[in-house]
Amino acid sequence: MTEQYICTIRAILEADHEMFIQLKFVAHKLEQFYASHKHFPRTDEERASFKQSLAKFIIANPYHPIVKDLIQNKMDTAPYQVPVFWMEDKSLDQQAFEQFLKKPDPSWQGEPGTIFILTNGDNIYLLFAATADRLPMRDFAAPNQPPRMICKQINLQM
Repeated sequence: MTEQYICTIRAILEADHEMFIQLKFVAHKLEQFYASHKHFPRTDEERASFKQSLAKFIIANPYHPIVKDLIQNKMDTAPYQVPVFWMEDKSLDQQAFEQFLKKPDPSWQGEPGTIFILTNGDNIYLLFAATADRLPMRDFAAPNQPPRMICKQINLQM
């Protein structure tokens, strides 16, 4: 039983590591979009296009293994759709984002591997991903540490 528990924890930690790499990539793409458009994706079209640009590089959910049917010798061929959930609240300021970094809203839950993008509609964003327990990713070895999120304020003025 203990060995199975250790293997499960190891698999979750590996998936979390891969998920955080994906979050960094999403942050990079979000900043590129902002630099070229002077705003975060707003419309359904912009968000769909942004999601499609992610799908070129994020090809799997680290919490859901790719399954191969050994009888038919076929892989699951359905293309992976990056689960991205957008939230925008124009009333959020820098202080509110700093609070979220310390203690996220308890309602922030989702399927493992879902990427959440929260913006203030202006120039601050926060990214987090749901981990194996459906909550924002955090360091299981240091439970008192804040969740693993990416939060930045973008200033394009030189």
